[in-house]
Amino acid sequence: MLQNSISLASNKIYLAFESTPWRPTFFTIQDPFVWQKTKNELSIHFKEVHVEDTEMLPVSSDLGLTVHTWRSLGPTSTPYRTPPAFSGDMSRGAYGGFSVTFLNLQFAVHLGCNPIYLIGCDHYYQGEDDLPANSKVAHRKQNHFIEGYRKPGEIVYNAPILNMTEAYRHARAYADEHGVTIRNATRGGHLEVFERVDFDELFD
Repeated sequence: MLQNSISLASNKIYLAFESTPWRPTFFTIQDPFVWQKTKNELSIHFKEVHVEDTEMLPVSSDLGLTVHTWRSLGPTSTPYRTPPAFSGDMSRGAYGGFSVTFLNLQFAVHLGCNPIYLIGCDHYYQGEDDLPANSKVAHRKQNHFIEGYRKPGEIVYNAPILNMTEAYRHARAYADEHGVTIRNATRGGHLEVFERVDFDELFD
């Protein structure tokens, strides 16, 4: 259903490629851990990748793919306060919202996408929300869409759901102020900042 639409996806989305002919139009990584673990195999699946111009650099020239970067404008505020920390111009940079999905929303606005639909946003990571943001933890729970996405004992950044929720409030406020429609088309999940729509009713 998505093959004729502009789409953005991230991280280890390629683990789903055996199950679908769909490929994202743009591919992003924001987590330095994910970048270090995957960068040498990305050329198997992609020609280009967009990454944050911070800990991930210097980027090796022998990765076999084109690497684009954006500048970090700092994190969003928790709790949310105005004006919204959300960039609609990636040439200026992007704000961090504790999730690459927040980055992808800024990227989508930069591209001129409107409406924007979130798909597969569970917004739930068991056992990680009680830690401060950017804590390094040894993975124990199966929290991703494909089994084996993380290996037992793998060091990862935790997912601070409260901070992520507040970041999405920044996105919602920016969208409302600029006439951009963002809807959550995820089947299930726990994200309620955006109004929900039925994924299966989006397509003719």
